[in-house]
Amino acid sequence: MRDKKDTSFTFDYEAVKNHALEQLKTGKPLLGKGGALAPLYKSFLEAALEAELSAHLEGQLDEESNRPS
Repeated sequence: MRDKKDTSFTFDYEAVKNHALEQLKTGKPLLGKGGALAPLYKSFLEAALEAELSAHLEGQLDEESNRPS
């Protein structure tokens, strides 16, 4: 049995919220490069891509183990 990588994901939403509010108060945009929500969006995309890659690789390993020798 192989060990599964710990893919738990933690994110400080309160810190992101406070940072986004401060950026908005100074006139920075909400979306786009350098926007107030850019760190949240980046973190979400990285977690989603990591999960997709892990699922894909696990599927390949399962297929290889089921092939006849």
